[in-house]
Amino acid sequence: MSNSFSVKGWCPGALRPMLAGDGYVVRLRPKEGVLNPEQAHALAQMARLYGNGIMTLTSRANIQLRGVTDVSFTPLIENLGANNLIDYSIRTESQRNIILSPFWQAGDRSQCRLSMILINALGAKTAPILPDKFGFVLDIAGAPHLRAASGDVRIERTKEAGHFWVYADGASTGWRGPQAKVIKAAMDLAKWFVEKGGMSNGRGRMRTLMQSLPTMPEDFTTHLQLLPPAQMPNLGLCDQGLLVGLRFGNLSADLLDILADQGELRLTPWRMVLVAGAKALAAHPDLIIDPRDPSLRIEACIGAPACNQAHGTTYDMAQRLTHILPVGRFAHISGCAKGCARTGNCDLTIVAQEGGYAWGKKVCADDIMGPALSKDFLLKDIQATFESPNNV
Repeated sequence: MSNSFSVKGWCPGALRPMLAGDGYVVRLRPKEGVLNPEQAHALAQMARLYGNGIMTLTSRANIQLRGVTDVSFTPLIENLGANNLIDYSIRTESQRNIILSPFWQAGDRSQCRLSMILINALGAKTAPILPDKFGFVLDIAGAPHLRAASGDVRIERTKEAGHFWVYADGASTGWRGPQAKVIKAAMDLAKWFVEKGGMSNGRGRMRTLMQSLPTMPEDFTTHLQLLPPAQMPNLGLCDQGLLVGLRFGNLSADLLDILADQGELRLTPWRMVLVAGAKALAAHPDLIIDPRDPSLRIEACIGAPACNQAHGTTYDMAQRLTHILPVGRFAHISGCAKGCARTGNCDLTIVAQEGGYAWGKKVCADDIMGPALSKDFLLKDIQATFESPNNV
C-alpha cells in the first residue's frame, strides 16, 4: 500500500494559500458560486500576471490559481479584493464552504438569498468554529442535483412548496420547516456537531460522527422523505444556458476569457461550468461539449511536478486512458494515495507510487495494493483485464 503522503487537515484559501511544487495554490470561493463576466475577465488577467496562467476547478465548485509566488501574492490579493473575490478574514474564508446547485432560473433568487444568510450566520461571533473541510450543500434549485457532492449539512426542498429539509450527511432523519427558519436549523445542526465531539484537532466530518451516535437532536427526528434526485443534464444546452466540461478540471486564463465573453459563469462540483444564457461556444482543446467524451469519466489530480506529494504524473496517464476505458466505466488517477481528486471508490483507480503506478478496481486511492508498474505495462494490464470475458 502506498500511503506516503501528508494530510494537511485544511484546504487552501486565498488568504491562507498552500505551497505546492509549482508555487502557491490560491483557492477562491466565489459568492453564490458565480463569477460575473467582469470578475471572470479580471481573474483571467490575474492568473496571467500573478500565477502561471493555469487554474483548476475543484470538486467543491471552487477555483484554484496556481503558480503564485512570494512576490506576486500581495498584488494578487489586492486585486482579488478590488473585484470582490475574497473574504475579509481567514476565519470567514475557511468557514464559508457552501456548494450551490447551478440550475436555478434567473427569476428565482431564493437559493442565493439563503446562501447570503448562511454566509452571515457563519461569520457571526456566536457561530461555532467548524473544521475547514466541513461544508454545507444548498440544493434547492428544483429537484436535487448535489446528492453526490461532498457536504456535511444538506438543505433540500420538500414536496410541499415553501418547505425544506435540513439534515446531516448520512442521517435518515432531519428537520422539516419553512424557508424563514432554514438557516437557523442548519446552524443548530452545525453547533450540535461540535458539541458532540465531531471535531478533533481541527478535523472531522458529519458522516463519521453519525456512525457513532444512535440519536439525532429532537428537532431533527422527522423521517426523511426526500425528492428523487434529478437526472444530471447532458453537456450542451439546458434551460439555464450552456453546460460545458473542463478537461480534467483545467481552466486556462485564455479559456476563462472565452467563457466570460458569453455570460455569467456558474461553477459546479463536477468540473463543469454553466455559462448562463449562452447558446454556443467555439471549440477549445480543454473544453468538452460532447457528452460522450471519455475524459468526463476520468478524474485526475494535478500530479507531479506541480504537487510536492505526487510520485508521478497524472494527466498524460489520463489522456492515454481515454483510448481504452470502456464505455460506462469511471476512472480515478492520483499522484499519491491521498486521492485528492476523488474520495470514494471508483471502477478503476490508479495511484502513482515510488517506481511506477499501481491500480485496482472498486477501491479508493489509499486501498491500492500491488507492485509498481511502468505506465506502458500498467495500461496493457488494464486493457487486458477489461477485454477479458470474465471481467466484471
